[in-house]
Amino acid sequence: MLPPLNAKGYGIGAVGIQIWAPDPGAAKWDEAFWDVGTWMSNTWQVITPLSMAVRVTWGADDPTGVLTIPAAGSWVINTYDPKRLLDPSNGQSPYATAIRPGKPIQVYYFAGTGVYPSVRAGIIDEVEYDIDTQRGTLRGTDMVQFMVNAVLSAGQTGAPTTLRARAAWAIAKAGLTGLVPVEPVPEGDTDPPVGPVVAVEAPVWTHILTAALDALYAVWMDRTGMLRFRSFGNPRDVGLTIGGPDGIPVKNLKAAGTLQGVFTHIIGFNASAPTVAVEAIDVEKKNLYGDIALKRDQPVPDARVWVDSVLADRAGASLQYSPGTLYPRTIEELESILDLGMIDIAHISVPSVDPDIDIAPRVLGGTIIADTGTGWTAELTTYIPATEWDEAELPVPPVIEPPVPPTTTTATRTYTCAKDTRLAHSSSLDAGNGTDVQLPIGYIGGYRNRAILGFASIPFGDVVEVTKAELMVVIGSNSCGAFGSDPKVVVSRLTGSFSEGTYSASCGFGTSGQTGTSRYPGPAITSSGAVTAAVPSGTGSAKSIDITAIARAWLSGQPQYGLMVKSAGEDSSKYTTCFYSRHHGTSGNRPYLRLTLKVKV
Repeated sequence: MLPPLNAKGYGIGAVGIQIWAPDPGAAKWDEAFWDVGTWMSNTWQVITPLSMAVRVTWGADDPTGVLTIPAAGSWVINTYDPKRLLDPSNGQSPYATAIRPGKPIQVYYFAGTGVYPSVRAGIIDEVEYDIDTQRGTLRGTDMVQFMVNAVLSAGQTGAPTTLRARAAWAIAKAGLTGLVPVEPVPEGDTDPPVGPVVAVEAPVWTHILTAALDALYAVWMDRTGMLRFRSFGNPRDVGLTIGGPDGIPVKNLKAAGTLQGVFTHIIGFNASAPTVAVEAIDVEKKNLYGDIALKRDQPVPDARVWVDSVLADRAGASLQYSPGTLYPRTIEELESILDLGMIDIAHISVPSVDPDIDIAPRVLGGTIIADTGTGWTAELTTYIPATEWDEAELPVPPVIEPPVPPTTTTATRTYTCAKDTRLAHSSSLDAGNGTDVQLPIGYIGGYRNRAILGFASIPFGDVVEVTKAELMVVIGSNSCGAFGSDPKVVVSRLTGSFSEGTYSASCGFGTSGQTGTSRYPGPAITSSGAVTAAVPSGTGSAKSIDITAIARAWLSGQPQYGLMVKSAGEDSSKYTTCFYSRHHGTSGNRPYLRLTLKVKV
């Protein structure tokens, strides 16, 4: 566990608080409480009391998927302050002008000498001090509060027609550009089109949320105070693992299904024809839940795509997971939590229960906590979309008089890799290679690399149970690049078919004119049953990856399209690896499946 809090920041990971204030002088007001210099101009001043607690919240806490609306980030700092330096009624305090609502404040931690990475930056919202107990409270919030308070008049014109540009425009209109930076368009993403600007008088934050809902994007403030966006349909997998032998320790895991945000009938309007309704209805779910309609009068660029996407995400109940307290043990684990954004994927593993839990939900928000007793801890709110929950393997309830089970025996069967393709992506290229003997996986020379594998069809006619399923691979030479320092992959089940093709060029790939070769991003996948596994970095090393949950989905009737193998962090070379493909000259180096089954005698 990381060291407890302290005023000086001795020890990696200790917490600190800063306010934008004059320097209080060369003398130390209290040796245990203050780091000080000389009175000059306003700078970030450390105000880290010896005994304190910090609780930061961000993102959203509801499982309404593409309709999720985030709240302003907030934090509460409890202080012990006998000198009344943070008492707002103490006009003699050197910080009297700096501890007022609206003044800048920052929570950070000590990563080493002279290094102070931010946990959250924003403004003071409320200040309290109790003279009797000598304890105080500083409540902070991020810049969302400014955007909520700033109102644009009705009838705005000249608004850009894409999401990030619309947000920057609304922020500039309110004079907040210097306080609320908007992220540039990330590599591999686009700035999606949005509908007409809100016609009535409305806060800047309403303008931004409306545009984000037009594009079905999440929006939030990151740890540095930058406004970020991410598509609900394109979650980011950063390789974060919670629980299990390789993950961040977690105290508990709670699961809950809810009908909150369920709609069986979606109505929208095109910007080009704002009076003509476009509808999507899930008849099966309507018969189950009733006609629960969502009508959105604000037009969008493509109402057909919008209503179909919302219906696919909201026609059924979503499954919400609430991991208990997370205990980061290292700076790297703490950073991996602090860097999370909305719609990032978190891999949660609980192997100690039966059946075991291995899931990959989307992160909606969370809470970051630091106190003198436990150091840094965290909590997350996550959910699995209704469409993925619908197809997940669920426990079969017991019957009153179970039938006599058939006589079974254990059998081990192997299935060869019948086709595989390397997929590659850069800012200007989506490509594939169906015949290379290497399958690079991860970030190499500006390219994301993935592998898709198809296998000989598994006949399940005599199979009663999949006891264990393993993807067997051999680490390649990675002649196209270098191995990462922490090779790690995510294996997911394909929900669409692919063609291997005949394009052949060592470490190369084609974009057109190839014979049917699949190209990046490859066929669709599901996070249901997905697993994260560390792999060795030595060429020729064999690796077994447990994909039991995926094979059980095949047994239950899901199509056997194959597997996708991605890096645990596709834009970081840290996780890069390479497998030999089915085209390797030595048959023992080729990928295959090994299934341990209970079969009827």
